[in-house]
Amino acid sequence: MSDELPVAEMFFSIQGYAYTPDLLEHKCKTYLMVECPVCQKKFNTQRGMTTHAGQAHPKKKDVWSDKYPREFECPICDREFDTKQGIKVHAGRKHPDQEDEWSDKEQRECKVCGGVFKEYPSVKDECCSPQCANEARRNAQEGKRYGSSEIECEECGEHIIRWNSQIEKYDNHFCSKDCLSEWKKGNSFYIPAQKGFRSHDRLDHDTRSGWEESVALMLVDEEIDYEYEPKKYNLGECRYVPDFVVDNIIIEVKGRASDGGYKIAMLGDQNPELETVVIGADIDGVDHRFPFSEREKVLEVIQ
Repeated sequence: MSDELPVAEMFFSIQGYAYTPDLLEHKCKTYLMVECPVCQKKFNTQRGMTTHAGQAHPKKKDVWSDKYPREFECPICDREFDTKQGIKVHAGRKHPDQEDEWSDKEQRECKVCGGVFKEYPSVKDECCSPQCANEARRNAQEGKRYGSSEIECEECGEHIIRWNSQIEKYDNHFCSKDCLSEWKKGNSFYIPAQKGFRSHDRLDHDTRSGWEESVALMLVDEEIDYEYEPKKYNLGECRYVPDFVVDNIIIEVKGRASDGGYKIAMLGDQNPELETVVIGADIDGVDHRFPFSEREKVLEVIQ
């Protein structure tokens, strides 16, 4: 395409429209209505012209600023802008400490923590942070009211603030990690539940899933001594931690074969003295495999 074509002609040609020369000339005049008073270059909008003039002719501002004055002015430094958004961007960078003078944000009270924050009228946020928003969502789902309450630290008695949902969810609350550690030392019955684990009052260990919990309870009911994730085997290419070990029997509880199920087969190949059992997933290369619905059959292997 020739560089000599007018801007409007190139635009309409690109869009695939067919116009007569007279109509194209009309389109050029219609779309290029704002002319730079310094170099006579034409633009579609006044904003485009002022942006060009500010960059190309900064020393001749008195020539073009009087003819095309900018409509918005910063209330702090009197700098002019073409749009109101331009003032917000400028003031947010140059005058962040004087937000009350240039921003139209309104003060609001957080419905969860009670803190005061600012937001634009068009934004309907009622919480001051994502954390408070998540707490409000949980409270709404559980039918609880917003807010927090003051309680005492279980170890030192210091008054602390906790969300209402946390108070109802947990039995013990602490003001610091040091108090939590001291409390654990004096309460031997406490079994820490790791992140992503499940706890049960009949088990002396946590489990990673409901299936593992069911198998562990089954072994406890049958008074079978077992170890849960007792050691890590180095298989060369990878490492493997079995779920349950009963003497020389390795029991793996898997919902899907793709989640590392091949490791128990590798363990059986490298250690022929071990008997491998899989409950759940269909994994090849093991000695026994039972669907989860038939997990009781593992007792026959053990006995």
